[in-house]
Amino acid sequence: MQIEFQFYWENARTNMNRVMKLKPSGGCRTFLAAFVATLASVVQLFAANAVTSWDNPADLVYGTALSSTQLNATFTNSDTGAQLQGNVIYTPSVGTFLNAGNQQALKVTFIPNGNQGVPGGLVEKTVFINIIKAQLTATAPNGTPQYGAGVTAFVAALNATQVVYDGFVNNGAIVDNAGNSLSLLPTLSLVANNNTKAGTSRPITFGVAPTSNNYTITTVNGTMTVAKKLLTFSLANSNKLYGETPTPNDLNIAPLSGGNYDLGGGAGTGLGW
Repeated sequence: MQIEFQFYWENARTNMNRVMKLKPSGGCRTFLAAFVATLASVVQLFAANAVTSWDNPADLVYGTALSSTQLNATFTNSDTGAQLQGNVIYTPSVGTFLNAGNQQALKVTFIPNGNQGVPGGLVEKTVFINIIKAQLTATAPNGTPQYGAGVTAFVAALNATQVVYDGFVNNGAIVDNAGNSLSLLPTLSLVANNNTKAGTSRPITFGVAPTSNNYTITTVNGTMTVAKKLLTFSLANSNKLYGETPTPNDLNIAPLSGGNYDLGGGAGTGLGW
């Protein structure tokens, strides 16, 4: 059909040129011009089209750049199926990193080269892609503060900067960290005070869990274990006469109760504990 119309068109144009050279009257010229224009419109109506083949791409994980795997539209002649050549423009382009989210538009604009059996002008198509959140692990700190005031100080010092993250995207185009990727920074919680006995273990939990638009976050609790406090002591000097028997108060130190102190290896020194 295309070949026939092209033949008719070429012949009509040739004949019109011949008639025009004969300088027909004004009315005849107007009629011929209108006829040729109408014939051109009919030919255009039955001309082949540029067919765009492009489906919605598979889901991508956040931190993966768009590539030719996703931006892979093809363009063919609707009559012959032949591959068309031309200028292809993708929006967004190859190498773009999209934030997490569903149904994000990908657009292609195609301008076919001439002499391929299709009319000129651009062809556009839009597909959609889902960018799923990446996995991120947030781990609370561990600690072994000493019995007493050390426990209270440890609890007071807990803060979001002590949380360790595993899974942030760092690929040259995106460098994520807690400061620029978390929409809500975490808080840490620990129930303990200076009366918590040595050897006691308590969980360090997330009072508020971190959140992010681009990550699914798993939290891991930490542990605080109270260590014994090192006890430092000294004995007073004492003078005895040669042969004088020492009294119990000269050598014995009463042991401390509760097991909260490390006496620094006193056992076996002959001092009596």
